[in-house]
Amino acid sequence: MAQINFLYPRSSEVKYKIHTFPDGHEHLEICSELNHREPLTVTTRIATTDDLFILLQLKDICDRHSIRIEHVYITYLMCARMDRLMSFNEAVDLKIIFDALVTAFPRTSFVIFEPHNTSS
Repeated sequence: MAQINFLYPRSSEVKYKIHTFPDGHEHLEICSELNHREPLTVTTRIATTDDLFILLQLKDICDRHSIRIEHVYITYLMCARMDRLMSFNEAVDLKIIFDALVTAFPRTSFVIFEPHNTSS
């Protein structure tokens, strides 16, 4: 199983570059030859919307290559502090992020390590 590591780029089997355009837009470029026969495992953190957007860009690239992303390991998930409804006038931010991930990655298993939670 091939592995892409957004936490430690040098240890990533799949080599990539992240370009930042003058307007702040981040754009992922895969630099390695992709093996279409083996699924991909991703290690990342989602601390900002840019991190989430890079992961969604990877999904788009993999879809075009017919490569399945089997596992996504997330070391930090943004919005984890807003995991419950405080009032009907506030969003449940974690639900929004998780719904986006589940919708974009329907057959992918997620492992989320939350360093602030002693039960993980």
